[in-house]
Amino acid sequence: MLQIRNLCVSYDSTVILQNITFSVDVGDIVALTGANGSGKTTLLKCIAGFLIHDQGAIALRRDAKTAYLPQEPLKTSCTVMQILTTNQTSSEISEVDDIRKYAMVDRGRSFHINEKTAGLLNAFDLSYDFLEKKIEECSLGEQRLVNILALLGDNANLLLLDEPTNHLDIFRIQRLEEIISSEAEAGRAFLIVSHDRVFLDRLADRTLHIQRGKGLCIQGGYTALIDHLRCDTEARIVRARELSQQIARLEAEVRRKSVWAGRKEKEKSGAADKGFIGARAARLAKRGKCAQMRREKTIQKLEAEKPWIEQPWTPSFPKYRIDNRGLFRAENIGIRFAGKTIWKNLSLSARTTDHIAVTGPNGCGKTTLLRCLSGAIKPDEGNVVINHTVNVFFLHQNIGSFYDHPRFVDNFPASDIDMNNLYRLLGAAGLSHEKAGRSITELSPGELMRGALVKAIVSNCEFLILDEPTNHLDIESLEVIDDLLAEFPGGILFVSHDRRFIARHAQILYFLNESGLSLL
Repeated sequence: MLQIRNLCVSYDSTVILQNITFSVDVGDIVALTGANGSGKTTLLKCIAGFLIHDQGAIALRRDAKTAYLPQEPLKTSCTVMQILTTNQTSSEISEVDDIRKYAMVDRGRSFHINEKTAGLLNAFDLSYDFLEKKIEECSLGEQRLVNILALLGDNANLLLLDEPTNHLDIFRIQRLEEIISSEAEAGRAFLIVSHDRVFLDRLADRTLHIQRGKGLCIQGGYTALIDHLRCDTEARIVRARELSQQIARLEAEVRRKSVWAGRKEKEKSGAADKGFIGARAARLAKRGKCAQMRREKTIQKLEAEKPWIEQPWTPSFPKYRIDNRGLFRAENIGIRFAGKTIWKNLSLSARTTDHIAVTGPNGCGKTTLLRCLSGAIKPDEGNVVINHTVNVFFLHQNIGSFYDHPRFVDNFPASDIDMNNLYRLLGAAGLSHEKAGRSITELSPGELMRGALVKAIVSNCEFLILDEPTNHLDIESLEVIDDLLAEFPGGILFVSHDRRFIARHAQILYFLNESGLSLL
């Protein structure tokens, strides 16, 4: 269905993609992974026709029709129904009785949806009221879902999905997995950028991993990729050691030949007028110099062959003691919005050593709950008692808002840590000296999240409140953040739909929905 050969893309003098070659066949589910900024979205946009590549070829089968799901949320005043009915022809309108309820819903205007979209609405358990909702009133997860519904309801047979699970709740991620699997069995092909590790393991037939502009294709999903990269790194280390040993032997030989050639050069100069002896010394000196040059060229060639090895990060942060004390106690709290009760009668408490996760459907008020418990807003009902002597860091979904200064390194006060130690700790979190000097706007969400966690640790933070901390992060950043949080001695309260992240970091798990807050 799709063939890509030697694809190259550059921005100015920066190479983004270099000789990328792979294919997608009918019914394939291919995952696309790599660090933030590695070129994954660029590749999708080239295939979709939104960007022009520099070299190589993108060949689509004659009957292939692509559809592209961007990362960016919808920005429109339209209703959900209006988005879902865009570009649907009369031949696609369903006359099935149980679907007719989706007509005549927008202030008396008549809208219809096709049978496929109606089935998707049922699969995602979306109500009649949701269709009347304006996009600007939807949560980020609901906006993401509308984009996905519109895409899956189209008749494209090659779907390009850029981070489809971002902001989706666990129930809808599971539904999406089932739908993609079913659609692939029916012949639709998928090329998916995702950093949801469970999602990739369950769906991907193959994974194309982009690193330093080059593509590596392996069978399987996230776990298979990590195993391959680990084995590849070990093989690279072995090869690098072998080459280093070979280079050391050649350098010793060059030094020996250099001394020998120098001695013969002196013999040649001293035997300039001695006929046969002088000529023989000259030949030996020349031979020694040639041998030295050959070995030096061999050394240069071997140095060029030494494989690039990504330096593994090893967390090493200052240890500090966290006393187990009360942080907050919420009793029978409730929130109303635009005259509607979001939730009520919620009671919850936390101590500075607790690891608490909150999950639940999109739009149920999880972020609002975090803001209540942190003291950012007051509940409409009930009371929240907060211990303000605890050093708490709140990292929002928009992690860029955490930083007060435009230059990244300026957000770390000298009173907290000296600059040498700071650069060492940032380096341990995969943030180089060069990146530390950049503007906040030049860093990826994963790099900003890592920096925020480093700041929390060097500031002796006692408790972290994290709102969707894994959103928009690449797999490398997720692995680093997992390790950073494992090093963190304090407590955590977080909202997440990342199943692997929840399993690793939550000791207490709550589920929030319209019925209230329940302990799982």
